[in-house]
Amino acid sequence: VGREITQCFLRKSPSTIPDVLGHSQWIEEVFANLISNAIKYMGDDNPTPRIYIHATMRDDGMIKYEVQDTGIGIKPEDLDTLFEMFTRVEGTTAEGLGLGLSIVRRIIRRLNGSLGVTSTFGEGTTFWFTLHPPTKPQASDVKTSDVQTSEPQVPNSQPEKE
Repeated sequence: VGREITQCFLRKSPSTIPDVLGHSQWIEEVFANLISNAIKYMGDDNPTPRIYIHATMRDDGMIKYEVQDTGIGIKPEDLDTLFEMFTRVEGTTAEGLGLGLSIVRRIIRRLNGSLGVTSTFGEGTTFWFTLHPPTKPQASDVKTSDVQTSEPQVPNSQPEKE
């Protein structure tokens, strides 16, 4: 990225970031893209660069994650096309092809979540997404035939003696 990060602040809300239902590599990719963008668009002359990550449980049972930065912000006219492939914010020189946010949108949609952004140009941006919390199977959902009672069979790597 070409920018040296001297301090990193992580503010978690609540005290831990809750687990969600989804493929862990996809969720890591979402966070990686959002945090990378926050770093890229922080602004070279930003006196107090900050990135905050929040998570809250919503009333509808979904978990809402936010990646908030104190970067350059996004102009209102650029918000509508931000999640489209090959879209880059006009007037920026940050590296990339404009694919990161479209990848984020595709992942969140596949995980049946929602995604959005709020931004104030010159002050910062907050990207948010919602995902389902993990579900625990109820005892009544597990059938006896689904329970494996024997040890798994491991192939013998030694040739059998005749």
